Amino acid sequence: MNEITHKEIWETLSKINVNQYVEDKYGLTFLPWVYSWHLLQEHFPEAQYDFDPNEIHADGSVTVHCTVSIGSCARSMHLPVMDNKMKSLIQPTSRDISDAKQRNLVKCIAMHGLGIYLWTGHGSPLSETTAKSIDKPKPEPEPEPAPEPTPAKKDTEDFIFDAPAIKNDEGAEQVTKLMLEMATKFSKTESQLKKFWTSNKATTDLLEKDWSQHYEVLLAGFKKMKQNFSADEITEGDEGYLPNSQQAADHWAEVTVKFIEKHCDDTNGLDALWETDKETIAHVENNYAPAYEILKAGFKSRYAALAKEKTDD
Repeated sequence: MNEITHKEIWETLSKINVNQYVEDKYGLTFLPWVYSWHLLQEHFPEAQYDFDPNEIHADGSVTVHCTVSIGSCARSMHLPVMDNKMKSLIQPTSRDISDAKQRNLVKCIAMHGLGIYLWTGHGSPLSETTAKSIDKPKPEPEPEPAPEPTPAKKDTEDFIFDAPAIKNDEGAEQVTKLMLEMATKFSKTESQLKKFWTSNKATTDLLEKDWSQHYEVLLAGFKKMKQNFSADEITEGDEGYLPNSQQAADHWAEVTVKFIEKHCDDTNGLDALWETDKETIAHVENNYAPAYEILKAGFKSRYAALAKEKTDD
């Protein structure tokens, strides 16, 4: 069976007239995501979509990213989180981000051809051929937030800050402030806090190298947040920031090893985690040597596994 091509997808979807599904709001004409997805599934039920990590800029605005795949054919698109005047929102809410994702999904589907003429100002498909239409489904109230049916939803700690955007001391200060605000808002467990830090290693490395005073503020803020997590809030049974018994130290070491096996996909992530936990690690090494050996063996094993994966590739 031959795989479908971009050309075949385009020729099918770009001919569909979506005028009966469009709506007007805030003086703009747009295609609701539910109709866009419905029409796509009518023609290509194997289609899937995925939202990549949000991109957070130095001014606090956010860009969302989406990829729509039909077989081996994929198209990607991005969209800033905006208000109804098409202006970027600073520090948008989770609802703002969810709405932007659904709008970007429609835009990304349009990159395959469906409804793309809406962005040209034309009132109908550019092709003279009109594809077969479907009965308009009964409108349903949009859920809050909108559902994401096929792919797994991204974690809220998957915010990636734009390191190259830091051009001066003011920008470094702003990014430091935003990272602390986002970490406080979205990191509900110590594991999420660690994931937030390792995901933004490029930014923290840049701050440490060029704006050390802001890096120290950031590091102190993360350490304080880590200390504030109570034992029942920490995932996978973590006993706290500074274990006070051999049993607690052993348990902390085992949980940390499980964490790096699950979340650290490169050596940079391992390095970053060791750096952020160095105070705890030193405490364990000096007071609970068996737990330190568990931790050291776990890191050594993960480094070896990553090196093997790189060699196999």
